[in-house]
Amino acid sequence: MGFKKRLFERDNFDRTGSYVVEFQNQLAGTMGFGNPSRDNSVDVGYWLREYLQGRGIMTRCVSALINMAIVEMGIHRIVIRAATANLSSRGIPERLGFVHEGTMRATGYVNGEYMDLEIYSMLDHEWLARSTNA
Repeated sequence: MGFKKRLFERDNFDRTGSYVVEFQNQLAGTMGFGNPSRDNSVDVGYWLREYLQGRGIMTRCVSALINMAIVEMGIHRIVIRAATANLSSRGIPERLGFVHEGTMRATGYVNGEYMDLEIYSMLDHEWLARSTNA
């Protein structure tokens, strides 16, 4: 399992871009950074093939991505947004110890319908304390 292959990169202090997630030498999904802000915050998003879900693959990859963002890139705040109805996606920030900040009502528009999004965040000092105590 790995995510070292870069899909694309934009000139924004290396704070945007996506990575391929590989499992058993095959494309398993993607993950990456988005919405970088001047307050040193980025969003993290991810997608994993359905038949691979529930194995902890994406949780481990997102954990490594967050560690890279905080330790190597100096990011202060990581945000994950997940559809309220998508329990698998919501489980990743919950397992990683993110704080649930709340629900954004009818903010995502997919397939002609509005959906609610759950907002989770992790601050650099929280992640580093968690990593030290793990």
